[in-house]
Amino acid sequence: MLNHNQNNIITSYNVVYFSETSGTLGGTKLLPLTDKTLEIFKIYNLAISNGVLIKKLGDSWIGGRSMRLTEAKIRTLENGIQCGPVTSRMVSDAKLHIKQLFTSPYGSNVS
Repeated sequence: MLNHNQNNIITSYNVVYFSETSGTLGGTKLLPLTDKTLEIFKIYNLAISNGVLIKKLGDSWIGGRSMRLTEAKIRTLENGIQCGPVTSRMVSDAKLHIKQLFTSPYGSNVS
């Protein structure tokens, strides 16, 4: 159904990405994400992860780079919309900044 350009299934907003769940309760599910949803995820995900680092490490980690291992596997559905874990989309969108912020195998391959 989602693969064949059907709109307005869960949201009336323009779907730009489908977040694929892990499938722990059966088969994987596709959750529609809008530009606004992705923007909110990016803001809060960065704030939460940096907050945890500051709480656990204090200021000692500031000025250095951390290592993050994130799988960035994204596929394209028949309707042309990309699909995969939401973290993969966020990593993909941040390609230009990864080398400055993190040490990672993915970061070393970013062109």
